[in-house]
Amino acid sequence: MKYLTIKELKVKLARSPNSIYDLVKGGQLPKPVILGGQNVWREDLIDAAIQKLADEQGAGWGPEL
Repeated sequence: MKYLTIKELKVKLARSPNSIYDLVKGGQLPKPVILGGQNVWREDLIDAAIQKLADEQGAGWGPEL
């Protein structure tokens, strides 16, 4: 299982940290956990959240992405 820091998540989503935390607050991304004194997110949960948003928006992405 891989964990992403805010810096890695920022690159993956091409969003600012404030924007990422807004998505968390809005329930569109999972809440982070604290490991080693920093917030981290499980990459599989982030990928699932992205897929859910794509499905809701009709992006037509297959499950392989």
